Amino acid sequence: MAEIAQSTKFWRRYQKGLDYIDTKNLVNRTNMCWNFFLGKQWEGLETDGEYPPFLNFIHPNVMRKVTTIYTNRMAVNYTDMEGRTDLQPVYERLSQMFSAKWEKSNEDTLCRMTVKHGNITGDGIQYFPTGDVEDVQILNNTDVLYGDESEPNVQRQPYIIIQERRSVAEVKEMARQNGIPEEEIALITPDRDTEYVLGNTDEVENADSSDSMKVTLITHFEKKREKLTEAVFDEDEDGNRVGTLVEVGERDVVWVAKCTKNAMVMEEQPIKGTPSEIDINNGRQGRALSLYPLVKFSWEEAPNDARGVSQVECLIPNQILINKTLARRSMVTENTAYPRMAYDETMISNPDDLMKVGMPIAVTSGGAQSVNQAVSYLNPASHSPEPKQLTDDLLEITQELSGSGDTTMGNIDLQRVAASAIVAVNDKAESMHDETVANLELFTEDLANLWVELWQVYQPNGMVVVVKKTVEEPVIDPLTELPKIDPMTGQPQTQTKEVEEPIEITAEQLDQIKPVTRIDVSKDNSYTREAQQQVIDSLLEKGLITLEEWTELATDTSPVPKHGLEVIFERRKAQEAEQMAQQAQMMQDPSMMQGQPPMPPQM
Repeated sequence: MAEIAQSTKFWRRYQKGLDYIDTKNLVNRTNMCWNFFLGKQWEGLETDGEYPPFLNFIHPNVMRKVTTIYTNRMAVNYTDMEGRTDLQPVYERLSQMFSAKWEKSNEDTLCRMTVKHGNITGDGIQYFPTGDVEDVQILNNTDVLYGDESEPNVQRQPYIIIQERRSVAEVKEMARQNGIPEEEIALITPDRDTEYVLGNTDEVENADSSDSMKVTLITHFEKKREKLTEAVFDEDEDGNRVGTLVEVGERDVVWVAKCTKNAMVMEEQPIKGTPSEIDINNGRQGRALSLYPLVKFSWEEAPNDARGVSQVECLIPNQILINKTLARRSMVTENTAYPRMAYDETMISNPDDLMKVGMPIAVTSGGAQSVNQAVSYLNPASHSPEPKQLTDDLLEITQELSGSGDTTMGNIDLQRVAASAIVAVNDKAESMHDETVANLELFTEDLANLWVELWQVYQPNGMVVVVKKTVEEPVIDPLTELPKIDPMTGQPQTQTKEVEEPIEITAEQLDQIKPVTRIDVSKDNSYTREAQQQVIDSLLEKGLITLEEWTELATDTSPVPKHGLEVIFERRKAQEAEQMAQQAQMMQDPSMMQGQPPMPPQM
């Protein structure tokens, strides 16, 4: 990278971070991991238009592991740090808000992508640049530079730098909104520093305007200690309320700055929210962000290292050897596995026609014996089975050691193996991932803590979130527009319906809460659902439950047509109730029987 034109503290730190990842060759290693995962396994090889074969076992290995980890569903529940039971309804609403925002921000998909990044590169990072938790970015591991590369805990970092490529026009507008003078904004010029960009480094350039080109923008976060003050009120001699500011402690505050190589885009400032009315009335400072606005998931940690361990990188040597062995086998097969023609060019007058179907061959010397001497075939050479055995052994052993054998990859016949047995085998195979599941649990907990703080800082006057809720409502008869009555119970028939309901947390409640996050983990995959279905099938076969109870126990995701069976049962109940009502009415009113013809005499 070119020499620094302006020696700012932020750019000097940025340059030191780049020097560190250069010494670790992090960009090239990360690119190689992505290439092998995506199937670009001969990247950079000059093959003259040939496409060498390869067996990409890394991709299914990664996807299986990610699926295995992400079948552990995480549910967030907030409780009070001090055990105040009167605030429990508030924490219940807070948990509902988290679930609603999780769904609205599509965090299920984003979290799965974060776990995949963690498996491929070692780290998956989510970044929240604004106070809106729905505004989230997934960062590459090379986009984040740490002040202490030996500290794995993000929140203990002295500072963090995020680099990104943005258009010059966008960066200039950002600088204007932050009050940067125009003479300094003019120093924001495009560059071609893309050596630290992963994957595709090509950028669209518009010759008509340099502002459409891109420039490297860095965002610098740093935690600083700040004195915390609060007003103590008293009355003077005239009975007037007088407040005195007193120091009540200290707190960490995150400061942020943005700059390019030549100009500041945002002067360093603390990330603070507008003081709420409660803060103003009590003479307190407004809330400030004490957590860095990014959350990191590491698949596996390394000692004394801020960056996680890639699961793909350790598989690349075996993948390369398998590909090379396969390419050699392919070349040998092409050269020696088929009969090859040999001919005496001095005896053949038209050698170009030898490979043409049905063409005559002109032999310069006569006699059938001369023809046999002129043209002959070489028999195929025998091949050693060792190369194939090496490939098969490498593939099988690598998959088994990495937890991607036939059972864990799902290459089994469910009709021949009980689902409960598969669940037991999977649980044993997944035990090697217990630490990774714990890391995902910690990631979810860090995310939940950050979201609460973002709400407290950016929405100090309270917040309202619309959540989905399942309610029961009466079934209305379209003819009478009245609720339908169940003939069996005489009660109105009801049905479940999903509705949207706004829930609110007031400014006072946001000010009072001191949440502790609890993560509840549960498994949900096809094998566990199949095992559950087999259990209720067994209960039905043994006569321990009825068909109606069996239908009620079946889950919505089971292959059982649950809704259709429920409709049939309801129809049967209605028919039986109608018949019973008619019989009862006939017993009470014998005159209804008078119109019937007399019974024939008994013989």
